[in-house]
Amino acid sequence: VKTVKKVLSKELSGCSIRLGEYQPDGVLGLAEGIETALSASELFKVPVWSVIAAFNFRQFVPPEGVRKLILFADADLNFVGQREAYCAAAVLKQRYPALEVEVRLPDFPGWDWNDVLMHRRAQKAS
Repeated sequence: VKTVKKVLSKELSGCSIRLGEYQPDGVLGLAEGIETALSASELFKVPVWSVIAAFNFRQFVPPEGVRKLILFADADLNFVGQREAYCAAAVLKQRYPALEVEVRLPDFPGWDWNDVLMHRRAQKAS
């Protein structure tokens, strides 16, 4: 293959992968990747959808009835995940003033929520 196609182009702006049903008047989480979304959902017991890439946090349109949106950001060493999540939180709050918006980050630099889940599972196994 001479040229690698980029899957994560701006053409995907605003899309999400719905990995679970949200409850009307409930909480919905967002995460960058599918693995991170599934891990955050397991850790926090809320439905979490993947926005595929950090730049999609800002473009997300919450489904009708969602009262709280949690952005499960990656704790990137280059701060891209954190920047995009906090910028998105500000944009989403401005667009949807009644929406409660929260950003959650893993405690360890360089980790995402899948890393947190795998670490917890390893601790329980030992």
